[in-house]
Amino acid sequence: MVIKIIKTSVVHVPADSIDCFCPKPVKIKWKCTVEHITDKLSHIFSNNLSNGFDQFGRKNQLVVDGFMKIESVLKFTFDDKMVQELEKPIPLTVALLDDDKFKDFTIQVENKEIMVHKNIIAVASPVFSAMLEPHTKEFKEGRVTIEDFDYETVKAGVDLIYTQKLNNDLPIKKLLDLYKFVDKYDLADKEQFFIKFDNKIDLKTVLEISKFSKTNSMDELYKKCVEWFADNFEDNVDDMDDFKQLDPQFVMDVKAFKS
Repeated sequence: MVIKIIKTSVVHVPADSIDCFCPKPVKIKWKCTVEHITDKLSHIFSNNLSNGFDQFGRKNQLVVDGFMKIESVLKFTFDDKMVQELEKPIPLTVALLDDDKFKDFTIQVENKEIMVHKNIIAVASPVFSAMLEPHTKEFKEGRVTIEDFDYETVKAGVDLIYTQKLNNDLPIKKLLDLYKFVDKYDLADKEQFFIKFDNKIDLKTVLEISKFSKTNSMDELYKKCVEWFADNFEDNVDDMDDFKQLDPQFVMDVKAFKS
């Protein structure tokens, strides 16, 4: 996704502060390391503001042989109001979503039917593509029955195939179920989910998302939860009301990532 806010922003990181010239508010987490000294800050920047460390360290601690080596890691967080997606052409497949005239394949789920175009789902998913080879049962019968997802999830998956756009109003549970569907059928829209989850993972959701991703072997999403929690471990532990409910393996993975 191309974000206007990034294209019109300038971030300058001198030795001890961040200067952010940004037309919209943006949250930045900064981890700065010089020699053996590491410090962190988190700040929401708006307009032309700066933020930094009052006292990072003494000169003899930071400068070695006349040089100062600075390692900085910055993480930018945009909520839905901050992000402005550039307009992109509407896919032709959007018009076909509600046009049943040439639909030639049926997906059956929970005693309900979803009519689709074979060529469209085959292009979107290598799993559907293999399923629709001429020698297969599904191709010959013109239908497939899906039993491991509910109707709402499959319908949302079909909508995603045709529109190539993720519904912003989906609650976290539905979003996770849909991601599981996308992962199983190897749809080409995974990256949209990672952008979405970057904004969804917080202290209120990390427990649910980490458990779901671990249970369903969704390694990329689980890793995102681990990295997010490890990034500000001490504060997350202090601020999280249900820390004891975190899976012990998750806590071990977070500590391993930090080390």
